[in-house]
Formats: sequence, C-alpha cells, structure tokens
Amino acid sequence: MKKRVQNGRERDLRNADLEIRRLEPEDAPALVRCVRRCYGGTYLHRDFYDPEAIRSLLQRGLLHSGIALDETGEVVAHLGMLLERVGDRTADMVLGIVDPQYRGQQLILRTGAVVAPEFERLGLIGVYQYATTAHEVSQKLTLATRSVETGMLLGFLPEATTSMQTSSAPPSWRLPAIMLYLPLATAPARTAHVPQRYREVVSDIHARVGLERRLVDGCADLPRRPARLRSMLDTPRARVRIAVAAVGAGLVPEVARRLRDPATRSMQIAQLDLPLSDPGTPAAVEALRELGFFFGGVLPEFCEGDVLRLQSVPSQQVDSTAIALVSQVGKRLLDFVLADREQLELRDCELSDPAGPSCHHQDAR
Repeated sequence: MKKRVQNGRERDLRNADLEIRRLEPEDAPALVRCVRRCYGGTYLHRDFYDPEAIRSLLQRGLLHSGIALDETGEVVAHLGMLLERVGDRTADMVLGIVDPQYRGQQLILRTGAVVAPEFERLGLIGVYQYATTAHEVSQKLTLATRSVETGMLLGFLPEATTSMQTSSAPPSWRLPAIMLYLPLATAPARTAHVPQRYREVVSDIHARVGLERRLVDGCADLPRRPARLRSMLDTPRARVRIAVAAVGAGLVPEVARRLRDPATRSMQIAQLDLPLSDPGTPAAVEALRELGFFFGGVLPEFCEGDVLRLQSVPSQQVDSTAIALVSQVGKRLLDFVLADREQLELRDCELSDPAGPSCHHQDAR
C-alpha cells in the first residue's frame, strides 16, 4: 500500500482525492516537476521541461491536456494532445504519465476523458501514438482505445531513456517504438501510390484502420519537376526527419546532401516521409534504398493524406527477448521491418564483394 506522511499522519494515496481537469498555463511549473519525478531528465520532448514553452504551446492552441492534481496542487498525472499546426486534422498523443505514487487509479483514462471533447471541437479524424517496446503497459493502454498498429520504428528510443513508469532498467541499445493510429471519424476515400514491395503490408494497414483506399502504381521514374522537402532535427532522440512535400528530380542527391550536413551527421537515425498521394513516391522508394532507407510505417491522414515513413538506422542487434510486444500484429510488423532492412544489408554485401559476399547479418529473434 502506497502511503505518504502528511501532518504526522499516513495517507493512502490510492484513495487520494484528486482533481481532474484541463491543463492551464499556471500549471506549467507543476507539470515540469511531475515530468522530472517520472523521467528524471531523459524525457525526449524537451518542451515539457520548460514552463514557458508549455505556456506557449497552450496559448498557440497546439497543446490540449488533461491533468490530475493532488490536494497541494501538484500535478500527478498528464495526458496531452499536440498539434503540429493549428488546423491539422490529426495530432500526436503525448506525455501519458502517472506519478509512481499514484498508479492503479486509471489516471491515464481519467485524464484522457478530459482531452476527448477536444477531438470533436478541433475536427480531428485521428491521433497518433508511439508506444515503447521496453514494457507492455503503454501498448496495452493504447490498444484498449481501439488504436491500430501502423509501423515499427527501429532505434526510436535512445538507450539512456528511463521511466519510473516501470521498474525495469533500459537495455544498452536503442529500442524500437510502435506507431499507432486511433481513428476518430471516417477519413475521406483516397488514391494511394504504393510501391509493389510494400503493397501487401500497406494494404493490410489500411484495412485494419478502416480506410477506403485505391492502391495504384505510380511513375516508373522520378518526375522531372524539382523535389520539395524540409528537414527537422530532433536532438534528444538523435534523429533527423525529412518530410518530402513533392517528389521530383534531384531528390536522392538532395537527401544525401542533407544527411552529410554537419548538424545532421551527429544524428543516429533518419526518417523520411513520402506522400502516398504523389505518383512519384514508388520510384522514390526504390531510389532511396540506395541511401539505406527501408520501411517504417504509414501515417494515415498526415498533412492532407497518407504518408509512407521510411527509416535509416545503423545496423544493430535486435534482441526480441528484450522487446515487449503484446500483439501478433506488432510482431509481424517487427519481422517485416527487420527483413526489409536485412535485404538492404545483404545487397550492400554483394555490391562490396561481387565474387561472393563474406559478411553475414543476423538479428537475434
């Protein structure tokens, strides 16, 4: 039984009288203290260590959160929804945390009930979530909301990431994270240009989410128009994300140039988003494999249409005994991603030694 001494008397925290409400700007310092109690200094979204940054997100209409407070006004639980841009119809669920002393009171669900009305008010049709594979807790909570697994991102969580949500120590290597999507409303029917090598896995994701999609072949070659893309550095995760707005000529050299940039070279993983509405995406997938990009997942209705996320991750052992996956779908996604990466590694071996590759790649399953 979890107890705390207050005024010389012990109180059972499991029966504490908590206030559940929306996060307000004046709560920002208390939220930062809760993050530090739960994660130390290792939580990857650095804005949640800065009260002014939290207030800015709230005032700009990008962050919508539910919190639980104890009788002293300390935040003891939080669940938030973060928009990338005002007006977006999809958002990320962020910072689902509970102070270790207050577990067992369904506080994630209770704070989530505060956020839920915002879905309709903002006109959202879906939210994204990224569940750690370090333990089963977050996966079980997320899947219980009817969320659907749509991808597996290798090396998404640095080895230094710790959480007091679980007593297990993190492994000494970067853990995968599962991409999930919770549909909130019916998405519009769309045409998706999907490369043949990913046709089956993407079709399965669309079916499980309940999306009406017509899968078609795209251009055999990259369009002659200029490519348009932007890069975003995520220093805490040692990640660079490249978002392609339009596939075009020069895409591969431009991506290669950005990966060589001094600021980007320090990043350990790279992710690249391609719009499935673009007929040039299938050709781009094949061309980008030359830079080591392989399948990551699908983000439905991201930026006015579905996005195919590729990833480039340094080769590392993936020990399945250290990865907690609670569903067969998650296990199949991990197997598919590892197999797609292994194809690239074997091809690289053959190219480096045409007479007969001597290198051998093996993932511990």
